[in-house]
Amino acid sequence: MEIKIKSHLCQLTDQKTNHIVTRVLKDKIFLISGSSKGIGAAVARLAKNYGAKVILHGKTDSKDLKNLS
Repeated sequence: MEIKIKSHLCQLTDQKTNHIVTRVLKDKIFLISGSSKGIGAAVARLAKNYGAKVILHGKTDSKDLKNLS
């Protein structure tokens, strides 16, 4: 029973966090340099998933850049 309660609380916390992050990032414009791989690509994906408009800049052509555009 305790495991189910903890799991439920984590799920509620995640939903609340997602709502807050979406509200903060939605329709904001981000210029992310180094977005062709690594941390820059991850930040670009997350920002776009939360409703931000993302301007990508990367040194190399990558699948991540193509998928986000």
